[in-house]
Amino acid sequence: MPLTRRKTLALIGGGTILAAGTAAAGFALPRTPHAALAPWDMAGGYDAPRLDALSYGLLAPNPHNRQPWAVELDGGDGFLVWRDKTLDLPVTDPFGRQLTIGMPPRWRPMRSCIWAATARNGCAYWPMRPG
Repeated sequence: MPLTRRKTLALIGGGTILAAGTAAAGFALPRTPHAALAPWDMAGGYDAPRLDALSYGLLAPNPHNRQPWAVELDGGDGFLVWRDKTLDLPVTDPFGRQLTIGMPPRWRPMRSCIWAATARNGCAYWPMRPG
């Protein structure tokens, strides 16, 4: 049975795609990013409810993946959170709107963790940073 030009191209193209896919899968499958997955394994492993809550809150996504906030532990059961303006993106977000909008979703997993631990959540949004 003679191979036509169309069958020859299909055979060569299909073989190339199969070989490339097998090579890519063989390269990617055994490489698990353990360092990148470590925060998910460590979240919630603290004795204090506020540290548990912060560990879950840090895993929430951010529009620019810059995590532009700082946290300060306040007393024995509180913490202060504010936006670190040194991590702003002046070219893509000159007014800081996207980073400001991206901060509240971070607090949802944190508040859920606090509520699950039956701790009180005294949360004041947009406070000024002390000092």
